[in-house]
Amino acid sequence: MREQLLSELHRQLVSMEGEKNFFHLLSLEKTGKVDLYRKEDPKKLLSWTRKLVALLTRILSIVMNPAIVTSREEEVKRVEVSGPLSEEDFRKTVREPSFWSRKKDGSMVPELVHSTEKIDVDNTYENRFLCMLIDMVDREIHDLIHLFGRREGSLLDYGKDKRLSYEPTDLLSRFDLKVPYLDDRSVIEKEEDVDLLLHQALTYLKRLKNSKFYHDLVLFPIKGQIQATNVLIHHPLYSYCYRFYVDELRKRNEEGKKEEKGYRSFVLLSLLSELAEEGFELTPYGYRVEEGEVRFQCLFARRKNLTLSLYERKDGYLLRSVLLDRENNATLSSSDRLLKVLPLVKEEEVSSLFREVRERKVDDVTLATMSLLEEKRQDHVLVLVPGERASKERMRNYLASLFLLFDEGHSFDYSCPVCHNAHLSKREDGYYCPSCHAFLSVIENRGKVLVWLKGLWRSR
Repeated sequence: MREQLLSELHRQLVSMEGEKNFFHLLSLEKTGKVDLYRKEDPKKLLSWTRKLVALLTRILSIVMNPAIVTSREEEVKRVEVSGPLSEEDFRKTVREPSFWSRKKDGSMVPELVHSTEKIDVDNTYENRFLCMLIDMVDREIHDLIHLFGRREGSLLDYGKDKRLSYEPTDLLSRFDLKVPYLDDRSVIEKEEDVDLLLHQALTYLKRLKNSKFYHDLVLFPIKGQIQATNVLIHHPLYSYCYRFYVDELRKRNEEGKKEEKGYRSFVLLSLLSELAEEGFELTPYGYRVEEGEVRFQCLFARRKNLTLSLYERKDGYLLRSVLLDRENNATLSSSDRLLKVLPLVKEEEVSSLFREVRERKVDDVTLATMSLLEEKRQDHVLVLVPGERASKERMRNYLASLFLLFDEGHSFDYSCPVCHNAHLSKREDGYYCPSCHAFLSVIENRGKVLVWLKGLWRSR
């Protein structure tokens, strides 16, 4: 699966330690040493899905009858509702004058008593561990659903709304008269039982996440590494879940952390491969391989009057796209974009990753990740999953977004080419659309007007 591909890529780079020939890097995919988008093995996917469903059945059995701890809690109760008193409770009651009242005949009777009650509590370390496990399995199941789902790249995915129109800036403007177009979307092969198993898993997850057990304990997440307890080791059902976590899920998470360098290299190689396929001539400066990772001062790509320069950043890559004059190579316009690379990211962390664009340090920011985020978090998120064919389509679309040039003929009417808003705001080096948050640069050259779409955010 994806961890194996990243491991293989990282292993190849480690074997190239000290390598300074840039084109050996590009040859990794061409020679078949690394297959960036190889197909998943249907039998392995079926086996993994079965394991996850089997785990969910064990968790359901536990939730129906969880291991509990019994604690004693001392309370003050009215005598008519209290149960039998222990000797200690009786002695405490006798020593409390305020608990007693005098009857008409002069005798003293208790109105209140000390009472020690046994209370069963399910808020245990082991049950909180199960809640964490439910969330982990939920992510794995939705990863599989995404993998087997509708392929990205359909025509309406490119439109500003889900309908077909013939306006100059709508999706049909992407095409010319060179037909037929190649549709290289592929469907993941799967065994017949996978759909049934995924449906079954979703049913189990719905029951678990709607249970009082989950709602009560998910509020108390475990921090730090999971510690083995007597219950997790010796209880038949709990031990099954714990072993599955150690042997399968924790191992996958640890491999994901180890392969962070491998993922960064995967993103870079994927981008360089698309540049080469699109006819860009690549030139490296200061290229070398160190400690299993690609290092460089600059990677320069050029096709006709378009250039793209890549610079290393601690959290990814800075991409500078430039439009040149065809006759004298003078710079007509340029745009700086950040491509942040983070293999795994939490939903709540996404918005903070784009602060550079809000502070106008760059024109645009995109996050490359393997994490599948909820829809409201997907703005400017480039989901690149090793081995997934759709990732190649997404990288090609991302590359196209770096050079979104609109030919306006001899004049520009100063309406947004994205949403047709006629009230653009002038900025220091371009125009801003308050409607769709597009950032534009207007270029006048040799009697022609071009509009470069440098940034576009659906939300702010």
